[in-house]
Amino acid sequence: MSSPTSGRIESANDFQRAQDAYHAAFGAIPQSKDEIVRAKLLSFIIGASEQDLSSIQKLLETLNNTEDRTGGLASQSKIVSASSDHTLRVWDATTGKEEYTLIGHSEAVTSVAVSPDRKTIASGSADQIVRLWDTTTGRQTRLLAGHSSAIKSVAFSFDGTKLASGSDDGTVLVWDLATGKQECTLSHSTASASYGYYGSKAHTIKHAVTSVGFSLDGKSIIAGTRDNGIWVSDIATGAQELLSGHSNTITSLVFSPDGRHMASGSTDGTVQVWDATTSQAKSIISGHSGAINSIAFSPDGSKIATGSGDCTVRLWDAESAKEERVPICQPSNVKSVAFSSDGSKIVAGLTDHTLRLYDVATGLEECALTGHSGDVTGSAFF
Repeated sequence: MSSPTSGRIESANDFQRAQDAYHAAFGAIPQSKDEIVRAKLLSFIIGASEQDLSSIQKLLETLNNTEDRTGGLASQSKIVSASSDHTLRVWDATTGKEEYTLIGHSEAVTSVAVSPDRKTIASGSADQIVRLWDTTTGRQTRLLAGHSSAIKSVAFSFDGTKLASGSDDGTVLVWDLATGKQECTLSHSTASASYGYYGSKAHTIKHAVTSVGFSLDGKSIIAGTRDNGIWVSDIATGAQELLSGHSNTITSLVFSPDGRHMASGSTDGTVQVWDATTSQAKSIISGHSGAINSIAFSPDGSKIATGSGDCTVRLWDAESAKEERVPICQPSNVKSVAFSSDGSKIVAGLTDHTLRLYDVATGLEECALTGHSGDVTGSAFF
């Protein structure tokens, strides 16, 4: 096998030569240090000579260095926040300075998510609209309309091709991001009966959706509802399974990075960890004295962070469900938590209109991000 770079890459000056060779081999330009690029580069290893291996190693190093210098995906040096003040704001995670504001929603922004390739921000609002934004330019790229009530949650599929939005109207809408078209509508309802003088009458009650997520394969939607339920719905067939365990409204649903586990938070003050393959409950995390408002898995899946109405952020061992450190006390209600890509930082969004950035190892606050004029309802690194 010939070397992918026709010689060793000794410095960043040779990056263009390596890029050209990669393009010739695969018909694409390497854009980032994501797993797909790494997998393609490492495919050269089969039958490679020592010179080939040296070239591959240098190419990876050059990609890393180039991305770090240019603020590429490897650095994840930005934070996006959503607020009841109708805006989203993008911050430099290192300096704590605001970089730009995303303006377009006419009511509170209730949810925010960043695409797996970190190129797109999705925001859901009480104005019933989902908006997509370019992370580089800050410009709105698409508007998705279809709900008839406030949107409470948005989530990207693991491959980034679809978006789910959950609403107070009792539905989850699944969107094809390539076309912007609605792929399907899922609703979650149970039968009940009312009784009067002339007997009983059956009713179907739609349950407001508070949180949504995709299964790893993208074939199922998981939705948390105000009636304490967690619904697993097959996108293709509409078949549904109801998971029970919480005694009050589901507020947050997140998947582990490998997609094998799911964690659900509730106003009952507990977190339940589930096997995403079998839908069986694995463990219960308890310790908060208030509602669980937000949950996040660490990038390696070993830790779970929780934000609560008891004004604390807590860290838990994902396997044992044991608390790892003294709670990080906050000046107000915690509405959102998120880990940085290397797991070393946590950002918390609060009802005092600020975000607080913390060092995971020490629990010490590094900086406060100020600028919003309403509750911070969501946050994410990118």
